[in-house]
Amino acid sequence: MKLCETKKISTIIEQTKERVNSQALQEKYRTSPTDWTRERKLPFAKTVTLVLSGHKRPLQNNLNKFFQDMDETTNVPTASAYCQARRKFKGELFLYLNEETCGDFYQQFENELELWQGRRVLAVDGTHLNLPDSPETRARFSLVSNQHQGGERVQALASVIYDLLNDIGLNLAFGKKQAEKQFLFTAHLAYMHARDLIVLDRNYGDYSVMAFLLKNNCDFLIRFQKNGFKCVKEFFAGKAKEKVVELAVTSLQKQFVRENELAEKLKLRLIKVVLDNGEIEVVGTNLMAAQREEIIMLYGLRWGIETYFDRIKNIFELERFSGNSLLSIEQDVYATLFLATLESILSSSAEEELAEESSECQYPQQVNHSVSYSAILDHMTDLLMNEELSVEQTVAQLHRLFMTNPTLRRKGRNYPRRPRSGFRQLYYHKYSKRIIA
Repeated sequence: MKLCETKKISTIIEQTKERVNSQALQEKYRTSPTDWTRERKLPFAKTVTLVLSGHKRPLQNNLNKFFQDMDETTNVPTASAYCQARRKFKGELFLYLNEETCGDFYQQFENELELWQGRRVLAVDGTHLNLPDSPETRARFSLVSNQHQGGERVQALASVIYDLLNDIGLNLAFGKKQAEKQFLFTAHLAYMHARDLIVLDRNYGDYSVMAFLLKNNCDFLIRFQKNGFKCVKEFFAGKAKEKVVELAVTSLQKQFVRENELAEKLKLRLIKVVLDNGEIEVVGTNLMAAQREEIIMLYGLRWGIETYFDRIKNIFELERFSGNSLLSIEQDVYATLFLATLESILSSSAEEELAEESSECQYPQQVNHSVSYSAILDHMTDLLMNEELSVEQTVAQLHRLFMTNPTLRRKGRNYPRRPRSGFRQLYYHKYSKRIIA
């Protein structure tokens, strides 16, 4: 690993460590003014670190390991004491830490960022989360039922805004199942900058979305459904590969457009894309000067947010909650976003080194995210709490671990989805996916 990269990554982690251990953060995110006013076995910084490191372990096992790492095994608190301590801070703490850490990353790696024509390429997309079933969650989120009596399930819709080229999640919001564009209009707006290119799937093929992004000086690239706008239907049916059309606000969108002072007409460039299986898709953009091949390449980048969801749901086990309360669920969800950002930043140098070493191979190598995530959990105490071991030493140790057992990046793989029964899904997650091929 290059010395300059080690220092930059270490600086980011040191700044995060300072925040976690700061009195100001404790006072800002505690749930009551009387919390953390007396000296306890589990002060604020220790409790936050325990939530980050204990997502996949039984509570008491996590406490035992944490205090062993801290060399304080004579005074280990109980799981009950930990549950009481974590009620004293808000889950939004991890959103704040994620936002600040992303900002540190952009600042430290300003000259090394992956950009397209000097701008970020962001994606926004949603995924469903299965939540613990309780009166609280039923009231706060959505209840999904099926044809079987007693087959109800509590679900939330989570939405992420994600930097496709630099592999970091900028923000996550979740709530009742709703139109995904609502998160873009509200929670994600603060994370979009002027000239950002926003890449969206067909659920966002909506006039209000395009007009909203243009008002906020963002460019867009959206895949459209066949049964949407009339001009898109005609373009699907025609022989032209590319066309510029003018869209007028639809009757359903007029009120929203006028309330938000958005444009009532816009120009849209439509491009046909032929998939490997022969199917035709249509993408639309306001980028009039970009080459057709560039547009197709840029939309292909959107798959990155799908692999991000796969990572946080299947490797980070986002839906494996450590408690049933709304507060515990919020802490776990937002902590997973922050952990994924830490993992991306800490493993970035190993990713680059593996890519260089395997550049002449048929299949380039990449970091095994199961290895990197487990390594970060095991070293969370050293990263955020250890005063005897420098952050730079811990970062170097993690880099060596990230280089072990890399996976191969095989482009063009296409596996048709096969529906699994509930039993097969459970068996896979408990046993099959843990087997080393």
